Amino acid sequence: MMLPAEDYWALEGMDEGYFLHVEDVDFCHRFRAAGGEIYFVSQVTVTHMLSTSETALLFIEWHKTRGFIRYFRKNFAGVYPPMFLFLVNAGVLARFALKASKILAHGLFHALAVRGSPPRKERRPRPRRQHAGCNPPARPDAVRRKTYDHVARCRP
Repeated sequence: MMLPAEDYWALEGMDEGYFLHVEDVDFCHRFRAAGGEIYFVSQVTVTHMLSTSETALLFIEWHKTRGFIRYFRKNFAGVYPPMFLFLVNAGVLARFALKASKILAHGLFHALAVRGSPPRKERRPRPRRQHAGCNPPARPDAVRRKTYDHVARCRP
């Protein structure tokens, strides 16, 4: 997201009432309502290489669900009939129920599979493969650290 700082602060920035997710959607909605134009540039790609969060998936999905319910209530309460918003919220909650059941089933399956399986053998690490057309990094330690400049050079 790129815009002048004055425009960002004129709309009071991101709504901190959202815990996780949806704050960017809410900001874009407010930006457009204020007369701003939003463009999507499909030629630009950003790759999230590493997640550092150790937060439980169920926790994340619950807060994402709460964020969407807040978003629809905040931005569309006077626009659509209450019954329509009730159905939208029911759909959001149904999505959470499906995601939660999948997460819990996966965790239960994994717990049962690990408990009932024999101990794993030690595996030797496989040698790293080079991508086609990729120049190896100049420094050998760059391979171990997975530097971003090496990843960027390997992208087609």
